Amino acid sequence: MIRIVALTVAILLLGGSPKALSTNDSSSKKPIEILSNRLESVQKRLEAARQIKLDENPKIMPDLIRMVRDPDDSIVIRSQVIELLIASSDPWIWSELKNMLGVSSLSQETKRLAVYALYKKNSKEAMPLLVRSAQNPRESAELRTTALSYLSQIDGNYPSFFWRNLLKSKEHPVPVRIAAMNGMETLGILKAEGALFSQMLQDPNEPVELRKSIILTAGRVFTPNEFQTEIIGIIANSKNASEIRRFAIDNLANFADRSLVPQLEGIAAKEKDPAVLQELSTLIKKFS
Repeated sequence: MIRIVALTVAILLLGGSPKALSTNDSSSKKPIEILSNRLESVQKRLEAARQIKLDENPKIMPDLIRMVRDPDDSIVIRSQVIELLIASSDPWIWSELKNMLGVSSLSQETKRLAVYALYKKNSKEAMPLLVRSAQNPRESAELRTTALSYLSQIDGNYPSFFWRNLLKSKEHPVPVRIAAMNGMETLGILKAEGALFSQMLQDPNEPVELRKSIILTAGRVFTPNEFQTEIIGIIANSKNASEIRRFAIDNLANFADRSLVPQLEGIAAKEKDPAVLQELSTLIKKFS
């Protein structure tokens, strides 16, 4: 009993309470301490991030950069930290973000955050860095497509041959080639590449996934008559995989009319693939 009273007196003299001693009170911590503490809840860390004024406290910038580079930290937190870095006018941040793109040991997610930040801070100045990332075969397809997506949003973009080379070269992964095609459409330079589009559509050696994407885009590139001609060419060529031929039939249904029935009947008469023949027959009946 005497020991309990003595402990209580000691606590009161220290200005605390038993509850205060056992509780981790974060109210006295600086925002950067809460933000960088992974044991705190995401909600508390986000609230701490909103309290930080980076240009008023430049000494914490290295801490924020370390958080962005940490692949084990929450992507929600790291994304919020990136927004803080974007808002700062300190040139040191640009240099650090730029350096991240050259570090092979960093995760692709970290590099995508860096690419995003560079684009948002100064899109014109970021263009060469984005181009380098988009063309680098050692980078992941995800990072390269991200870079291409941002490039397509910048006025005064790189000339069409940059995009054309990424689209037509079979050495690039399919997602990169599709991203190049989408970028060309966004920039309004895809319609001038009708010949390349036709070549890729009719090439049986092109990946099916890529040709499907081209078919979906071709309706916005070719005239209706040109589109029908291209799709009929895919359907009629037995060297094409059944999957792409059936995909072409499905998409032709949205653009075709009864005038195509004779051509479709001619293809059906020679068709040996049961799946293709069945879909051809269904399409012919639709227009008949």
